[in-house]
Amino acid sequence: MLTANLSYLAASGRMYHVPARFVTDLASIPFIVKPAIDQNGLSRRPAVLHDFLYCIKHGTRSEADYLFLEALQAEGVGLIVRRAMWLAVRMGGWMYWNKRGGITADDFTN
Repeated sequence: MLTANLSYLAASGRMYHVPARFVTDLASIPFIVKPAIDQNGLSRRPAVLHDFLYCIKHGTRSEADYLFLEALQAEGVGLIVRRAMWLAVRMGGWMYWNKRGGITADDFTN
């Protein structure tokens, strides 16, 4: 659970805000690659943003995934790791995207 608001300024100039108290699982990393990716490292903020966008279904799933890729790069995640993480959400994210819905940002701030 976030203890403070998280903000991200996208390359497009749009500011995204994830409210405090939002519950995230960070990056859902398959067991086989966990040793190569630090869930609490540079990918943490982009993973929180991505989880939030999936929860509120802001834009399309593809847009959320590309913003995740952009945020990973902005946070300094290396090319191979960020592309692998992006590919993983492109391949498997549909399951999480399809089971979420009806949640608004206000649900996390009340």
